[in-house]
Amino acid sequence: MLQLSPYHYTLPETKQTMKGRPSRTSTTSTPREHKSKSSITNQTTAAIQFSLTPQETRLINDIVQYKDTSMQSLKHPKVQEIIKTRKGRWVKEEEEYANFLSKEFFMGLADIKEGTTKRSYLSNKLTCTKMRISKKFKGQNNGKEVFTRKTERPDNGGAYSLEEIHMHRQRHVKLEKEFILSTLTTLLKTTGNKVRGVVMCLY
Repeated sequence: MLQLSPYHYTLPETKQTMKGRPSRTSTTSTPREHKSKSSITNQTTAAIQFSLTPQETRLINDIVQYKDTSMQSLKHPKVQEIIKTRKGRWVKEEEEYANFLSKEFFMGLADIKEGTTKRSYLSNKLTCTKMRISKKFKGQNNGKEVFTRKTERPDNGGAYSLEEIHMHRQRHVKLEKEFILSTLTTLLKTTGNKVRGVVMCLY
């Protein structure tokens, strides 16, 4: 049952007009009531736009509220589908993750098959089109550079230690999480009525 906030407000009562029209009766409303009505409407809008089930809507809300940041949830097909719709500006976390992936590719530590192009690797990990990668890294021939697995550093600095590889994997997961969280929340907040419903119900 909805509980009224103690900080409710009352619309001012209007005086009777000269034409004898009845005065407006005072009406009491609360911010929580407005929020509740807005949440229902906005969640419905988002559900229609992305064909979200009630369970998927709850999942996305939990993610953007940082209640659930597990990789299993972040890798959910619906989350990946929403992220892939982004266009234009790159958020800071996306750029940081992309730079890390580029370095990982060069170091020969990426968890992919040999012969995979850098552009394919980046577009797959960043959940975006290859054209987005080409535009961002224009002139770098990412479509021709292919992956070769390495056990030693490219600068002849010796073999990678198990500790180095483990720390590298941890760094990878951390940056990937930050990228997905930042991209998802930014996208939902800036794409207007298409997905605003998911975010608006948080406030």
